[in-house]
Amino acid sequence: MQRGTTRVLPTGHNTLDTALGVGGLPRGLVEFTSTSLTASCTLALQLSARVQRDGGVAAFIDARQELELEAARRVGVSPSELLIAQPGTLLRAVELVKHIVRSGAVDLVVVDSLQDLDLGDKDELRKASEELRQLVVSTSYTNATVLFLTRKPINKPGGALSNTLRYLSAIRCEVVAIGRHARVRVLKNKHATPFTEATIELEASEDLVAALVS
Repeated sequence: MQRGTTRVLPTGHNTLDTALGVGGLPRGLVEFTSTSLTASCTLALQLSARVQRDGGVAAFIDARQELELEAARRVGVSPSELLIAQPGTLLRAVELVKHIVRSGAVDLVVVDSLQDLDLGDKDELRKASEELRQLVVSTSYTNATVLFLTRKPINKPGGALSNTLRYLSAIRCEVVAIGRHARVRVLKNKHATPFTEATIELEASEDLVAALVS
């Protein structure tokens, strides 16, 4: 969807779309950070369902190798239409994401999560950082959104890459679980005013699933 000069992916949560300032997640790199990945992953799956509902294609890089297809189905995802990969190393994951984005066939790529990949040696970390920078260019002409899920606190070996992602991301949000809801605080926003927030429903109620897939 095009909002002004910014192409966005509506999240399916009106309050969050409003907090983001442009009606959804823009193309480019986006980071959701949290102390627990449960809320971020649930929100990422809801976004994937929304993309599918709108006729798009979503990919899920399952670094944790814990993706439950039944849980994905409960939030409206069609598992048979979701592209899933489980790369073992950070460098391989970033290269794979770049390849997927450059194909021009995918609207949303979720990486769950950065810290669960084998970081490799310093040379591989350097190459991964370079790949991230190239990824920004790739998303600019393919209109893809790449959503990285990260966990706080960041371990020391991955700190440099995390800083690179923080710098390159167009949107950076902190996701905090509050019961069956989540508070999403926009920490960085290159397209609108940052430091806004929204509280959204996470639990896969029938009404939410209907809204996502109808």
